[in-house]
Amino acid sequence: MKKVYSYSIFISLFLNIFCIFSGIIYLIVPSNSHYWNFNGVLFVIAILYSSIVILIQGRILNPLNEKVSKYRIASYGFYAFIGFAYLLMFISNFVGFGPRLASNIGLGIMVVIGYFGILIYSSVLMFFFLSKFQKDSEYFEFEVSADRNRTIKNKILLVLRRFVVAFSFLVFSFGVLIDIAIINPRILRSLGFGLGVFAAQTGLFIGLGCITCTFLILYTLRKQNKFLKTKLLTISFLGVVVSSICFIPLLSTPSFSINAYRDFSDAYNPYFGGSWENEIETSGYSEFFLKNPFQLTGYFLGSGVPSCTIISDILYFDGSSSNYSVDQNIKLYFDAYLPPNEGIGLPGENSTIIRIHGGGWVLGDKGFMNIRMMNRYLAAQGYCVFDIQYGLNNISDIMGGFSAGPENVFGNFTLDDMMRHIGNFTHFLEAHSSEYGANLNSVFISGGSAGGQLTCAVALGLDSGNYTETFSNAYTIKGLVPYYPANNISADFASTSKLEWRDPNLLVKSDSPPSLVFQGDKDGLIEESLIFQKTYSDLGRTDCAVLLFSFGGHGCDFYFPGYYNQVFLYYMERFLFLYH
Repeated sequence: MKKVYSYSIFISLFLNIFCIFSGIIYLIVPSNSHYWNFNGVLFVIAILYSSIVILIQGRILNPLNEKVSKYRIASYGFYAFIGFAYLLMFISNFVGFGPRLASNIGLGIMVVIGYFGILIYSSVLMFFFLSKFQKDSEYFEFEVSADRNRTIKNKILLVLRRFVVAFSFLVFSFGVLIDIAIINPRILRSLGFGLGVFAAQTGLFIGLGCITCTFLILYTLRKQNKFLKTKLLTISFLGVVVSSICFIPLLSTPSFSINAYRDFSDAYNPYFGGSWENEIETSGYSEFFLKNPFQLTGYFLGSGVPSCTIISDILYFDGSSSNYSVDQNIKLYFDAYLPPNEGIGLPGENSTIIRIHGGGWVLGDKGFMNIRMMNRYLAAQGYCVFDIQYGLNNISDIMGGFSAGPENVFGNFTLDDMMRHIGNFTHFLEAHSSEYGANLNSVFISGGSAGGQLTCAVALGLDSGNYTETFSNAYTIKGLVPYYPANNISADFASTSKLEWRDPNLLVKSDSPPSLVFQGDKDGLIEESLIFQKTYSDLGRTDCAVLLFSFGGHGCDFYFPGYYNQVFLYYMERFLFLYH
């Protein structure tokens, strides 16, 4: 038995060391290949396998031995560190790399500590077990006379056990809420909008966290009796069920990837000789595109730091000089993400992308709240990306009266005002396009939720040429990429605004620019996206594709290296190139 257990320790060490070296290679030479899915699976297996081995160690070692007590405390630390490591990886990838070097270094360190820390911690425990315990049977004998209550270490273990059980069941409770949010996000809307947003896209982290808590509880319970066996089976069953539901969005990735390919091809093949793929392959730029829609290692380690130039907080509108009194106290800024080497040799060829953040027209901001890693990535592909602010309404109760954002953007603004502010940006960029190298003859608009609605209204309004009092006429709109657009606004602040700006479907014409729509199938706005697509199809147009993502709620693209965003980015970069 001891020999078999030794083999299990060596297997754990092999998996850990393999994943460490593989992770280092990924960070040094990041690539987009199927191998990284295999490596990601191995990383998950390595963590789970090590957790099981350490759990078995806790069952066979004598807990009353002084040295074993120290080791058990370290083992508790291992399980706790796993949860901490998941949190580090999530936060660093969610925040994303911005313009500040110091914060980027900090985020990079968080990723490294999270990913490699688990593997190194596990390896150290395995080496320690082999060197200190494996060859000495006294550590496996339970006839030790010491009173566990007389040692400080055993008192510490007692406190740890109680804390572990309480904390683990708290995590389980949270996991149940996440499961409900994955199955039907609308049920929990009254408890917290954020659960529906983050449930599906972070389900892998949460599921692994629940599994870890299962191991923690099993590690804590020791006394052998019939009641305990029933309890262990119940806890194990609960852990497996709660975690399995959390894993469903990841497991559905192959399915929605296949559907995305089908929907993308059905929409755009008719416009590219029956094969949009051939356009990419013969373009001379195919090496710049993602080779696979998803890679699991990237979910944990991120996608690297795309090379680009970032210029932050550029003032484009000072309300004190406005003819509208409602503008007097605002100042609006934008961030410019510009391609390396002035875009020479890159597929974007300095085409312009204007990014409009969401937030129910009452909250949000450029930068972190508008997925700046997406901005970086697109700039690195050769696009001139402009992430802009616009005036937000501080009166409407559309988000339950909650508002958040920089003070310089708030006022009692109508939808007309917001469109006018974005129009001011189009005039500013027209006057300064040469400074940023932006090609205004090839322009895309993109944004999510409220920003998705504004994307549709701005792009189609610009393209129509009918609103020269609001927009510059120097733009040629080549396409729009709305994420879960909140079209057809009925909020009070939009009640007096132009009908076609409230409902951009009214702006769609037979020659409108093509569109690519991101949409989670559990999002309450799914109907608006499908109506937008139908408006195109009613005019004989197929080139409005809605890519649906299984179990995706509202805002399920916020985690940039998540399965939803990875798959959509694969097609978005192709859409931009095909039409730029």
